[in-house]
Amino acid sequence: MRNAVQNLPAPRGQGRRTDGLARFIEEAKQQIGVFPNVRWEDPVWNITDAAGAARAHHAHTCNLLFTEHAGSRVPIEKRIRFEVAFADLAKACIVKRQSARGMGPGPQLVFLRMLRYVYVACPLPVRRGPSKLCREHFVSAENAVRLREKATSAYRIGQHLEEFASLIDRHALTSALINFRCSIPRLRPPEDRTDTDFKMRVEKLPRPEVLDALAAISNLEALKDEPFDLLRMRASELLLVGGFRAGEMLTMSADPIVREFVLDDNGGLRTDPTTGAPTVRIGLRYWPEKSGAPVVKWIPTLANPIVERAIEDIKRICAPARDLAKWLEEHPGEVNIGFPDGTEPVSYTHLTLPTILRV
Repeated sequence: MRNAVQNLPAPRGQGRRTDGLARFIEEAKQQIGVFPNVRWEDPVWNITDAAGAARAHHAHTCNLLFTEHAGSRVPIEKRIRFEVAFADLAKACIVKRQSARGMGPGPQLVFLRMLRYVYVACPLPVRRGPSKLCREHFVSAENAVRLREKATSAYRIGQHLEEFASLIDRHALTSALINFRCSIPRLRPPEDRTDTDFKMRVEKLPRPEVLDALAAISNLEALKDEPFDLLRMRASELLLVGGFRAGEMLTMSADPIVREFVLDDNGGLRTDPTTGAPTVRIGLRYWPEKSGAPVVKWIPTLANPIVERAIEDIKRICAPARDLAKWLEEHPGEVNIGFPDGTEPVSYTHLTLPTILRV
C-alpha cells in the first residue's frame, strides 16, 4: 500500500521546483545591462536611455518606482516601497521583458502599475515570499483594477496581469500554478451601426458654440499684438482642421505644406468653374506618433485658407527661435547674446565657453 501511494501522481501544482524564483532573479541580474546606468538595488530605476531616440516633445525622464500606488508628485521618500523580495521579482520581470522584446518606457510603466495591484492584494507573508503567490491574489488585483481604472485602462492592465501570471507559470516561480485568465472585456469602439453608437460619437464632438467661439477668437484683430496668444490659436486651428495628435503638430517641419493638382475623371486638370484656374489641394506632411515614416494628411478644400494662414503666422513668430537654434547647433559650446555685431550679412556677438569661465 505504501508503494502504491508513493507512485500516485502529485496533485496539480505540487512537485514544482522550489528554486525557480531564485534562479529567475539571478538570471535577470545578469541581464541588467538592458537598462544602462541602473543599479539593481535602487528603489527607482531611470530607464530613459533604454527607450532609444525619443521625439523632442517626449524628451523627459522616465522613472520606474518600485512602490505602492501614489500620486505622480509624491517623492520616493514619502512612498511605501515594495518589500525586497517582491521588488526583486518585479525588477526581474521588467528586465526579462526588456531583454526579450525591447520596448519603450510606456509598456514597462503600465506593467509596473499592474504589479502594484498584485502587491496590494497580497498579505505581508506573500510580499516577503512571492513564491506563495496564488490565483486568488490575481483575482483580487483584477477586482481592484475594475474599481479604480477607466474601461480602456482596465483592459490593458488586465492583459498585463495575464502576462505576469503566464510568466510565473512558465518559469515555475511559485509553488502552485497561477493559471489566471483576465475577465475584463475589451471596450468595443462605437461603429455607428446603431443609433446609440452614433449618439456616442456625436457627444464627443465639440459643441457648435465652442467652434463658433474658436473662429471668433482666431479672427480677432487684437491677436496681432499678442504673438504668443496668436501662436497658440494658430496651433489650435491646425489641431482642429487636421485632427493631429499634439506631438504630431509640434514636430512638423518649418514648411509642411504639400500642394498637388486635382485631376478630373479623364486624368486632366480640374479647374475652378468661376476662375478657370487649376484646382489645387493642399496637405500637411507630418510624422505620425505610432510609426516612423512621414505621411501627408490632405486638408478639406474649404480649410485651405485657414491652414495657409496658420503656417504663415507660425513660421513668422517662430523664426527668431529657429534662427537661434540653428546658430547654437552650428556653434557648440558658445552663447549667443543676441546683439548684431555690425557685420554684413548680419551676425551676432557671442561668448565662448572659455570666455564665460574666465568672466
